[in-house]
Amino acid sequence: MRLASFSLWLGCIASSTVAFSSVSKPNTFGRVATRSNVEAKPHTLLNVASADSVAVADMERGVGGRIESAFEAAKKKGEAAFVTFITAGYPAAQDTPSLLLAMQEGGASVIELGIPYSDPQADGATIQRTNQVAIAGGTSDISSCLEMVKKSREMGLTVPVVLMGYYNPFLQYGVEELCKDAKEAGADGFIVV
Repeated sequence: MRLASFSLWLGCIASSTVAFSSVSKPNTFGRVATRSNVEAKPHTLLNVASADSVAVADMERGVGGRIESAFEAAKKKGEAAFVTFITAGYPAAQDTPSLLLAMQEGGASVIELGIPYSDPQADGATIQRTNQVAIAGGTSDISSCLEMVKKSREMGLTVPVVLMGYYNPFLQYGVEELCKDAKEAGADGFIVV
């Protein structure tokens, strides 16, 4: 399961790079980026849906290039990138920014920040429970999660933060608005279920 999630995650990283840099059609969100559904400048096409490989160094950078830089740094060290996960608002909303900083201090290369959802069917029992606790504690909307990212950045968080969540809340928020607000808050990409 984790390997499949990692493959999906890598696909989303490439897609988020497109989403933040070269998507010109709003209806491409939620689909795999291909030559037919993404208008891109010749130098930004990522060939995500093809067998062609694209070196990370040759990709156009996303928001600040933090995701790409994290993987390049790990590769230069000959190490795997350390990708961590936490549900926003768990165990309490006020703890999340400090926990993100603690993950960075503990060596996280990238942080996945789960957006609480009332019906997290694709998650296991542990993450389902963290969603329930976060929602019961008042973290039930995307705006509050974005504020946590923004506060973390203000406190000194420098590693990439990838928002992980279900498509329904993202769609309800508004895809274009979410991309704009996530970028302003300091998020680096999405993993969408």
